[in-house]
Amino acid sequence: MFSYKVDDEIKLALPHPEKDGKVIYRLISDNRAYLNEFLPWPDYMKSSEDEIKFLQNSLTEFAAGKGLVLVIRYQEEIVGLIDFHAINPANSSAEIGYWLTEDAQGKGIMTRAVQGMIELGFDYFDFNRLTLVIQVENKASQKVAERSGFEVEGRMKDYIKEKSEFRDAYLYALIKAK
Repeated sequence: MFSYKVDDEIKLALPHPEKDGKVIYRLISDNRAYLNEFLPWPDYMKSSEDEIKFLQNSLTEFAAGKGLVLVIRYQEEIVGLIDFHAINPANSSAEIGYWLTEDAQGKGIMTRAVQGMIELGFDYFDFNRLTLVIQVENKASQKVAERSGFEVEGRMKDYIKEKSEFRDAYLYALIKAK
């Protein structure tokens, strides 16, 4: 199985759906209120079976070159997921998405995981452009983007529907060095 060692504490790896799905579902369930603040999907994960199906589908998407979902392991424990999605082969670009448990915040984990994805994206997948879409209110995620070298390209009005309201988001981008 594909894995990428970011540093001595952090490893990104393809998920093992049956094994990891139960652990990830528990993390989502335990962090649901926290994750719901900026993510639209946690309430759709109603069981470990839902997460297992999501992870199985992510492996199918990876095999088809349409996406890459990786488990974030910090000191060998799963603490979140990170992915490439919206892959555009014609433009050599992809969007990065991620989430991290609340108790794993403040340790630099996500910044390092994003930096690992940048290395994978530019060196392994040969992307030219990586993007992040971050809600205007999500200051912590904006800091991750900025520490990782991403720059704001613009503000997208009413871009993300959260429950019954629309929210603005920033588009961050990073271009491969020439």
